[in-house]
Amino acid sequence: LKLVKLQWKPILISGIITAIAWLGYLPTFVKQYRFNITEGGITALYKLQPLHIPYPFYKYTVGIDVSAALRQNFSAIILSCVLGIIFIYGYYKLYKASKVHFLLLALIQFFTVFALQFIGIFFPVFSFRYVSYLMPIFLVMLAYGFSQIHSKKIRIALIALTLIIWISILSLYWQDFVQYKWGYAFAI
Repeated sequence: LKLVKLQWKPILISGIITAIAWLGYLPTFVKQYRFNITEGGITALYKLQPLHIPYPFYKYTVGIDVSAALRQNFSAIILSCVLGIIFIYGYYKLYKASKVHFLLLALIQFFTVFALQFIGIFFPVFSFRYVSYLMPIFLVMLAYGFSQIHSKKIRIALIALTLIIWISILSLYWQDFVQYKWGYAFAI
């Protein structure tokens, strides 16, 4: 904190204003939660399980469910691992370049995901959908990770691998959405 020299007063004031705004939304959220989850019987949301911890980042990397990837497109798992490593590498390089930017982006991204996961231990609200607005930060860090790979051949090969696997994922979605109907393959 001494290195970044943050000014705490504006951060504290904006945090208080944000918390007050959230409190205004809290009754609506509780009403929606009761209507959809406790009284509505939606079973798509569960309490946190260990498999869920990396799931938001997995969904960011490939956008396909783990069960569908294991059944029909195992290359999505490979792509997820490759892009996950590049994403972490991007954060590492950002840490080396600017601790302030690293701290800001890491707190926004990881604190939000882990806070939702912590709540998911006690209440069945865990879902990657609630942190989907963090996708642009993920893509920025992924692009930064790609840009920090100094070997042009390796960078081009990884981008080509990403594109090829993404095309196969899009093909899988096309088949399941159009030919076999989405509800049977993905909505369950």
